[in-house]
Amino acid sequence: MTAFSLSRLLKPNGDFYRLTCGILQGLAGAGIAILDLDGRLLAGSEPQDGRQRYPVWVEDQVAGWVAGGDPAAAVAAWISYAAGQEAQKKSMAAELIDRYRELNLLYHLSEHLVSSPDTLSISKVALAEAVRMIPAATAILLSRPSGQEALEKAAVLGQDYAVISSCCLIDRVLQSGRAELANAVSAEDYFDQANGRKISLACAPLKTEKSIQGVILLVDSEKRVFSAGELKLLNAIGLQIAPALEISRLWQLAIEKAKIEREFQMARRVQESLLPRAMPRFPGWSIGNRWRPARNVSGDFYDLIREDQRLGLVIADVTDKGLPAALFMVFIRSAIRSSVNRGSPLAEEISQANRLICQDSHQGLLATMFYARLSPDTGEMEYVNAGHNPPLYYNAQKNQLQLLARTGVTLGMDAHMSYTSQTIHLLPGDMVLFYTDGVTEAINAAKEQFGLDRLMEVVYQLRACPVEQLLDGVDEALADFTQSLPSFDDITLLALKRL
Repeated sequence: MTAFSLSRLLKPNGDFYRLTCGILQGLAGAGIAILDLDGRLLAGSEPQDGRQRYPVWVEDQVAGWVAGGDPAAAVAAWISYAAGQEAQKKSMAAELIDRYRELNLLYHLSEHLVSSPDTLSISKVALAEAVRMIPAATAILLSRPSGQEALEKAAVLGQDYAVISSCCLIDRVLQSGRAELANAVSAEDYFDQANGRKISLACAPLKTEKSIQGVILLVDSEKRVFSAGELKLLNAIGLQIAPALEISRLWQLAIEKAKIEREFQMARRVQESLLPRAMPRFPGWSIGNRWRPARNVSGDFYDLIREDQRLGLVIADVTDKGLPAALFMVFIRSAIRSSVNRGSPLAEEISQANRLICQDSHQGLLATMFYARLSPDTGEMEYVNAGHNPPLYYNAQKNQLQLLARTGVTLGMDAHMSYTSQTIHLLPGDMVLFYTDGVTEAINAAKEQFGLDRLMEVVYQLRACPVEQLLDGVDEALADFTQSLPSFDDITLLALKRL
């Protein structure tokens, strides 16, 4: 602490000076003199050589002397008390001023932060306000992006130093959450290409209730000595801007999420536009469908392709989820449409589609597919099953369900794969249900799968119903089984029945 000035306390014509002089007049015979540290007379009579001197103490330091006879010791004790009270007042006043400066800074900082929603603006405002209140040649804000350990330089005011990633001061502040000073230290310990200079540093954490998001760092030459009061103020700045940075980060995430959500919604609308808008009508036939993505977009799809007097019915499932699967679905749809209806055997056309998919697919995505070519006039249905879940074929004459087994591997797996086809004849009352694995693999709260057996049971019970009633029945059975738990996979159904 700086030595307390008795000369200011005993300022002539001041209240304390007049009170002291009154006391000394009453002790005129004692020859008491009050002196400053240098021995200059402040009040009383001229000091006489050889007289006893008693120190005036203020917070463990000598602030002056009282010389004279026996009462001098009591006078010294009284002045020590008075000087201590005065020093305490000044300390409280200084603390009050510091508090005012801090509150004033935080008020102005809050005003600026409200009008600066993005992270860069907040960082620049924070550095400008910090340097305005705590003069420094350079201010740097280092932030830690969410989920990352490494710090990034968010903003710089002044010289742009290359901060050493393993700087011990910054590491300590990040770990402890307490601000620190480092005055007159070697710059090489903190920055690259420091050229052996000496610098002074003040570092405070950007701390919220849950985490430490980075630090704010002030840098100056070694002649600049940062004080404990300035460090306290810098710490207050860090505590003020950390929540603002967190809110800004969350705001930006919300904006990005909303943007992605809009893009997904647009992708879904595009995807929906590629699906058949209406079921084709053929005398004596009924066709129905369900398409329910687990997310915004789907890797499942179905298609209905006119082939002169015939109809191609397609159901497929990409072996992935989300946007990549949806984009791959569009590609597969195009490959299939460009390969069929060429007058070639169906198996050759699907083999051609597979070659196109293998040729242009570089992401390792695959797709299962079932393609059925129906001749409505005769009821003949030729099909290729490329690794897909076997559709359920209800044969009304035999009153039994059959599985339309696979005739080849998944599309996109092997460009040299040759597919084969099978043919069935659909008679009045016959029905085929195409489906994706989102149906049979739907799970309930006990992690049990709906399974093929349950699906076959539902289909058999509703075998005489119209296709829409059949599809509704499958939906109801799934909802009862899963208790309306969110589906983790896309669900697609396509039903064909000869009336």
